[in-house]
Amino acid sequence: PLYLTLHKWQSMAHVWGLSDCMTVICDWCVENGHHDPLGDLRWGYDSAISCQKLTGYLTDPLSVCAAQFEGVAGLKRGNALNAGDVGVVRRRDDPRFAYGMLWTGHSWAGLGESGAVTVDASMVEVLAFWSVGYEA
Repeated sequence: PLYLTLHKWQSMAHVWGLSDCMTVICDWCVENGHHDPLGDLRWGYDSAISCQKLTGYLTDPLSVCAAQFEGVAGLKRGNALNAGDVGVVRRRDDPRFAYGMLWTGHSWAGLGESGAVTVDASMVEVLAFWSVGYEA
């Protein structure tokens, strides 16, 4: 299921509020039996500006993600990465933004504005991650 999900992301266009870095990892949480972390925020924004106005994600991604992943979905913050975990990371080559990404067991994967990406673990700073309980 993990690699089928990543394959699906390769054919998806980035659309704020529908298929962006956070919606796809929240979809992954739902596919693994959790409540939707986006809950009532889903489809509530359609641009970076409206995302910021609704959620505050661009200026405080950790607070927003903790509230949604822990509060809405009931996920536990992780202490050891396992394949299938979701996280908020900053890319070392572009530290201005935080991205929602999925840990594959070898690298981080996500959906950016230019499509699906994988990023080597050495290229990101992990701000926080949550255990989804995925088992291959």
